[in-house]
Amino acid sequence: WSLVLLFGIVWCWRSISCFRLLASLPYMSIIKWMVLDERIRDSARMLNELSHFLHLSFGKDSGIVKMSEEMEHLSAYVRLMQERYENKFEYITEIEKDTRDCRIPKFTLQPFVENALLHGILYCDKQEKRVMVRSWRDESAWYIEIEDNGKGMPQSAADRICEERCDLHKSSYGIYNVCERLRIFTNDKCRIRIISREEVGTCVCMEFRLLR
Repeated sequence: WSLVLLFGIVWCWRSISCFRLLASLPYMSIIKWMVLDERIRDSARMLNELSHFLHLSFGKDSGIVKMSEEMEHLSAYVRLMQERYENKFEYITEIEKDTRDCRIPKFTLQPFVENALLHGILYCDKQEKRVMVRSWRDESAWYIEIEDNGKGMPQSAADRICEERCDLHKSSYGIYNVCERLRIFTNDKCRIRIISREEVGTCVCMEFRLLR
C-alpha cells in the first residue's frame, strides 16, 4: 500500500499544477497515516476520492460547466473534507432538476463551501453542524444558496467580502475572485449577497438574471 501511495503522489505531480498539488498535501498526509495505521480500506477510499477530485479539477473543458458538473466537483471536495474531519458535519443538497443544465464558471461554489466549513462550522461549539447547497429558478432568474449553521459574523463584515479587493493572504480573497469572475461571465447580471448573524450562521445568495 505504500507503493499505492507513492503512485498517487507521482500521478499528482504529472497531472496537475503545483498550486493544486500543494492544496492536496494535507489529504496525502492523512492517507499516509491511514496506511501506517493499517486502515487499508479507508486509505484506498480517500486516495480514490482525491484522484477523482483532482481529475475533475483539471479536466479538459472550457472553464464553463453545467451546474450538475459543478455539483459533482463540489461533492468530491466535500467527501474529502468529511474524511479529513471524520464526518463532523452534514452536507445537504437541494438542486432542482431544471437548473442542472444551467452553466456556471468552474470552481464557483467550492470557495464558498470551503469558507463555510473552515470559518463557519468545523470549529464552532455546536453539536449539529450543517452546510446546505440549494439551486432553483423562476421565470426571471436562477438562484443558488450556500448556507451553514456555524459561527456567523457581523453583517458589516459579510457586506465587505464581495465588495472590497482583499489581501492575498486573507481567506476571503478566493471569494472576491469568484465574485469578479461571475461579474465578467454574466456581464454584471449576477447579484451576490452574504447574510450572516453571529452564532446563527451564514447564507450566500446568488441570483443570475436570465442566465441559462
